[in-house]
Amino acid sequence: MLEKVPQPRSFSSQAGVYRPYFLIELRASNWEIIPYAAYTRLDGVPGREIRLSLAVLDSSKVSISQSELDALIFLESDSATNSRAIFNYPQPVGFLLEWLSHSTLMVKEAAHRNPVPVTVHPQTARIILRLSRANHGYTLEPTLVFSDGLTRSITGPVVVLTSNPIFILYDHTLYKIHSELPAVFWNNYFRTRETFEIPPSELNDFVRIYLPHLLPVLDWQNLGDHISRESPPLTEKRIYFDESHQHLQIEVRFCYGKYEFHAHPVLEQSLAGDQGSLVIVTRDVEQENRYRRFLEENGLIFRSGHWLIAAEYHHLDWMREVVPILQQAGFKIIGEEKLRRYRVHRERPKLMIRARTGMDWLDLQYHVTIGRTPVEVPDFLKQLQQGKRYIRLADGSNMYIPDDLWENVQHFNRILDMKSGGGETRLPLAGLAVLQALENVVDGIKVDAQTRELLEKYRSFERIRPVPPPKGLQGQLRSYQQHGLDWLNFLHEFRFGGILADDMGLGKTVQVIALLLHLKEQGQLPHPALIVVPLTLIFNWWEEFQKFAPHMKVLRYHGNRSERSRLAKTFSEYDVILCSYGVVLQDQRILGQQRFEYIILDESQKIKNPQTKTYKALSKLSAPHKLALT
Repeated sequence: MLEKVPQPRSFSSQAGVYRPYFLIELRASNWEIIPYAAYTRLDGVPGREIRLSLAVLDSSKVSISQSELDALIFLESDSATNSRAIFNYPQPVGFLLEWLSHSTLMVKEAAHRNPVPVTVHPQTARIILRLSRANHGYTLEPTLVFSDGLTRSITGPVVVLTSNPIFILYDHTLYKIHSELPAVFWNNYFRTRETFEIPPSELNDFVRIYLPHLLPVLDWQNLGDHISRESPPLTEKRIYFDESHQHLQIEVRFCYGKYEFHAHPVLEQSLAGDQGSLVIVTRDVEQENRYRRFLEENGLIFRSGHWLIAAEYHHLDWMREVVPILQQAGFKIIGEEKLRRYRVHRERPKLMIRARTGMDWLDLQYHVTIGRTPVEVPDFLKQLQQGKRYIRLADGSNMYIPDDLWENVQHFNRILDMKSGGGETRLPLAGLAVLQALENVVDGIKVDAQTRELLEKYRSFERIRPVPPPKGLQGQLRSYQQHGLDWLNFLHEFRFGGILADDMGLGKTVQVIALLLHLKEQGQLPHPALIVVPLTLIFNWWEEFQKFAPHMKVLRYHGNRSERSRLAKTFSEYDVILCSYGVVLQDQRILGQQRFEYIILDESQKIKNPQTKTYKALSKLSAPHKLALT
């Protein structure tokens, strides 16, 4: 069954009836409403008092109105959860005091033993702050303004009990307040003091920090003749950018000569500080409104007390595309250069390449510049591969990648296959072709002198030029062997490595001998050539040299360790050093200390597995030219 719903009750006589009253008990951090009922005896004399509850209504004669009943039900429901109906300052329970505005109310403060009666003022009031000149500076004094135009100065303690609506307690009277500022503001204000004193030394800080928040409740009608008035023209409009906790903060201000004001709230006049005195400045609201509309049309909107970028804009797009429009319209942009997360560089970034030639390699390093300044871009290619058009720089700012640069970087990455995105890669010298292909992709290539010489030679290359057989060559080259010599010489000129692959018995050896002899005759063999062959072929190579180039000095580097150590000291006396793969493995430290002009591998298929010790030993040897025969 449904419980019986309590109903309001009234009686023609007060005798023998309980009448409710409500006690407001104030404490330092909270307050409480306690319902009581006072009994009137049959002879009209006041009787005992009891704590009022819904249970008492069922068992006693209690004269109670609908609004008092509503309040009692609310208090009991709240106390059922919290054991008591205790509220914070200023909790949004103003409706409760509205229900009790025609009831008997008492207030008991912690410092006083006995409660005192409280009345509720029948009119809603506003609180305004009156600014007056004092002996030393200015004072702010709160005043109650009623709907009939009457006022009452507040000169004593005020307790802000509730919000929704605001109720304050002042001088044993409850006032319902209509205010443009929230209850929490007034709670903080009155907890500090009733009257604020503003010394001249703090006037500018007051105008800059506090006054913008007080403007809606400032008493403009009674500022007094002690405050001068000025009407300067609107001279500048400014937009300030800042970041706080990774959020973009925007402020718009209008300047009237030396005075600067927030664009909101919209006011026909504002207060400003000037050398320790206050000045009333008349503002051009019509012109300001045109600028506010212009900002709204360009995605900068004012909502809930803050300037925000409209939802249809990506924040970085707005910073990149719209801020220049605002600048062209005359807005001065301040603080943008100090942004990190929301800063966008508007200059088109450039992708630059640096190339440097090593012994037999080409080092390529890319970097990004904005204007003439190189910028550090962690994981540049990785960010692009993630589909980002705004690339985060090392300093936290952003760089926009336009469509043409996007395509160029993708092409650049396809050419170099720089998956790591580390900014550097090493290519064989044949990578000159890659370097030339990048010329139409990147914005600039810087090369050292050696690379420039090779690159110019590569650009002017049309065909492999024929080389006359060396004069000292004993015998005549077949036509295909002559083509082989021409090709080997081409590799030498461009410092390319190469593989001479031909069937057995077609003269790979004699082509190599002819090349080395040609280089010697041209003075281009300053250091010996190391030819590594299977052990069984050392004698064959020796015989071929004796047959086709008997004037070349050839050393067979073999024997025991002691003999090889002695021979190694004579390397510089020879044109060619012949040794086996096994000796390379054993003497890799000695051979690694020598300077060779060529390293030539015969039967090079023996090192096709890069995991072998022989491959690793040969990789440690250096020479500007390398050839493989197979």
